[in-house]
Amino acid sequence: MSLWAGLCALALAACAPNPALQLVSPFMVAQTEESIVLVVREIPKLSALAPEEIFAGVPSDVVAAIEAGDLEEGAFISELQGCAGCHSLADGEVLSGPSWYDMGNTAVGRVEGESPALYLYRSITQPNAFVVRRFDANVMPETFAENLTTEEIGHLIAWLLEQTAD
Repeated sequence: MSLWAGLCALALAACAPNPALQLVSPFMVAQTEESIVLVVREIPKLSALAPEEIFAGVPSDVVAAIEAGDLEEGAFISELQGCAGCHSLADGEVLSGPSWYDMGNTAVGRVEGESPALYLYRSITQPNAFVVRRFDANVMPETFAENLTTEEIGHLIAWLLEQTAD
C-alpha cells in the first residue's frame, strides 16, 4: 500500500463511529524507519468469546448481576432512563449518542484492551472515561452509578450485550 493510500484510509477511518466497521483504526498503524505499515487486527464477534473474555475487569457483583440479568427489564430500564432518546437500535441511524445497533459485537472492539462488559459498565457509570469519536464529552448523564442499583445495571448490560446483528 502506498503512503498516499494509507493516509487516505486513515482519514476515512477517523470518521467511523464504530471500530468494528472501520477500515483502519489508530491501533492498526505502525511506523517504521522506512514506512508506515498497516497492522490488521481482526475483532471477533461476541459469540466467539469465552465468558472470562466477555466479563474481564468487571467487579464480581456486577458480573453476577449481568449473568442474572433480565432482558425485558434491561429494555424497560433503557426506556425509563431515556436512553432511547440518544441511542438508536436501528441500523444506520445515529442520534445524539452512539448507535446501539449491534452493540454486543461493537463493544468487543470499542476500546482496545477492555472486555465488552467492562466497556459497557464504564460507559454507564463513567461515561466520560471513553468518548466515541464524533461525539462530545459531558453529554451523557454521570449519575447512573448513583441512580441505578447494581441489579439494574446488570439488566441493562445483559440487554445491551444481546443487541447483535448476527
